[in-house]
Amino acid sequence: MMQPTHKIHVYDYVFIGAGASTILLLLSLERNALLENKNILIADPDRKDQNDKTYCFWGNAQEPFVKNIERIVSHRWNSFAVNQSLTDKSNGIEYFHIKGIDLYQELNRIIQKFNITRTYAAVNKLKENNEHTKVLSADETWLAKMVFDSRPPRFHKPNIHQAHLFQSFVGFVVQLNDAHFKSTTIDLMDFNVPQNENTQFMYVLPFGQNLALVELTRFGENIITVHEAEPIIKNYVEQHYGAFQLIDTEIGCIPMSSAEITTETPSQKIIKIGARAGAIKPSTGYAFKNMINHSETISQSILNNTKIEIIERSPRFQLYDRLLLKIIEKNHTTATSIFETLFQKNPLALILKFLDEKTSIWEDIQIFKTLPFLTFMKALLKDTWHRFNPFFPSFLLLLTTLFLNLLFVLDPEIGNKTSLILGVVGLFTVGIPHGALDHLLESKQINHKPTFKFIFKYLGVAFLYFLLWVIAPKLSFYFFLIFSIWHFGSTDILEWRVGKNKAFKSWLWGTLVFGIILFGHFNETKDILLNMNVDLSAIKDSTVFYTYWVSIVLAIGFAIIENKKPIYLAVAIILLANQLPLLISFGIYFIGQHSFTGWLHLKQGLNANNLNLTKKAFPFTFGALFLFAVLTVCIQLNLVSQINNNLLSLFFIFIACISFPHVLAMNMFYKKTSLN
Repeated sequence: MMQPTHKIHVYDYVFIGAGASTILLLLSLERNALLENKNILIADPDRKDQNDKTYCFWGNAQEPFVKNIERIVSHRWNSFAVNQSLTDKSNGIEYFHIKGIDLYQELNRIIQKFNITRTYAAVNKLKENNEHTKVLSADETWLAKMVFDSRPPRFHKPNIHQAHLFQSFVGFVVQLNDAHFKSTTIDLMDFNVPQNENTQFMYVLPFGQNLALVELTRFGENIITVHEAEPIIKNYVEQHYGAFQLIDTEIGCIPMSSAEITTETPSQKIIKIGARAGAIKPSTGYAFKNMINHSETISQSILNNTKIEIIERSPRFQLYDRLLLKIIEKNHTTATSIFETLFQKNPLALILKFLDEKTSIWEDIQIFKTLPFLTFMKALLKDTWHRFNPFFPSFLLLLTTLFLNLLFVLDPEIGNKTSLILGVVGLFTVGIPHGALDHLLESKQINHKPTFKFIFKYLGVAFLYFLLWVIAPKLSFYFFLIFSIWHFGSTDILEWRVGKNKAFKSWLWGTLVFGIILFGHFNETKDILLNMNVDLSAIKDSTVFYTYWVSIVLAIGFAIIENKKPIYLAVAIILLANQLPLLISFGIYFIGQHSFTGWLHLKQGLNANNLNLTKKAFPFTFGALFLFAVLTVCIQLNLVSQINNNLLSLFFIFIACISFPHVLAMNMFYKKTSLN
């Protein structure tokens, strides 16, 4: 008997998470009358019925964003202190405090007002199709026209110039026996506490003359615990304010990361909000104003039916954050001094404007003039080098290609000789050696010794492919093209970490590379292949022309779509190399791009250095040369009469034969390593 089908309800909006970013967006949508007659679902396993968080921000009371949420502000301060010393006047800027429970009550009000569905389930997965997005929990599935995703962000592993720290804190709400707090003044940072090999400070929010939140905050890799914080907070309160009673405790942790947030394919159906959208400013941990601004941006986009933009930060301020986080990571004492100096030597209004990322470059210069010059210059130089270093080989290859182009313009003979020298050096240092390490790939152990079985299988596959060249050269050539396109393409795509559809992009990129190189030198290609008994004379000139230019256009388009510097560089190198003769053009890509990238992958996958790899590759590099010499002698003695006695053609056939088992070995290596 057939089971009855159940209609899955389609929601206009599904909110994943019921935290601050969701509530602020709901408030913004409500103000813009965008919740009327909408089917809405909010999914969050947390019931949000406890005052578990504190939200703070600064601003002018007359600003629209402050007025919009003024009714839920519980406290405000118009005076600021650092190290318990008052700063200068803030030019009308106030510091605002919102209780988590007050935000949650706003959520409940909106849920009741608009009859919103609330489910206490965690969302595990999203699946987008042409019409809707499937929102999946452990037990249920919902369909949504638009999803707002506020799940915690996932960060990529930081590169060497990046840092991933935490702003962790333990706060005590304390009731003093005697009134000692200045109820109008917030102490933003007081560094006069034990640093414990971190950057630590006290943060004091007075709610009255004898009631305050006193919080120990740590910037660092290690998250502070209640056990560590409790004696420091107790000692601080007793020393500065006297005896007290503990009313409540607040514990939290905010990521302070300059690493990239893991991103999905951009979509107008799945909108990231809150920390997942990058709302947290890495160097301070503040996010509330960014969430408010992003909420208003989303509402206006929905209202005007325009594209919803992601949170975009200025590269300039991203640089500042990276530098400061690396300083905090490497030297907590210097970091503490920087924060103290920042507030001592700069107007408070300018500092807050700087932290809001609204200062001009000239204003930034005025601030940085007051800070330790050498510390930031050293951090800047390291940041520049570490960011440039991954692209240095590509830049060097680009410069080499430009240099060879110039030589061929000035003196083709010198250009040919220089290219020959560079080609031979590259071939014997990286080109052949990167394929002479295949015996290590199965075990992934640098000291693994090749077995007779491995050598027999490896040479057996190469010999069978050689027989195919003897019997069916044209078929062998097309087979060479197919596995080379896959191998070259997959090596580059793996290196570039392009995300989804890696297999398709590998085939596409490899095809474009060969399309540009071979069809850009078609007459040379045809002559070389004719010596290998492969006749391509049937291919029309118009086919060659269109294939070449379509390949160029698609390669440029691919670089633009992926928008990654290494891909732009690779396209530039291939197009410049294409102005040179075929063998040089192919050698630049094969040695400088493909072989060098494969060598780097082997270093990482085998956890070895260049010297170790070179030593391990040498016997098999020499063995490959010996086999080529034997094959050349056999051809010269006419023992294999089907192969044309042409050294260049013979070399290509030999490279093709030893490349096939190499491609098989590397493919298995990539599948088994974390590189994939």
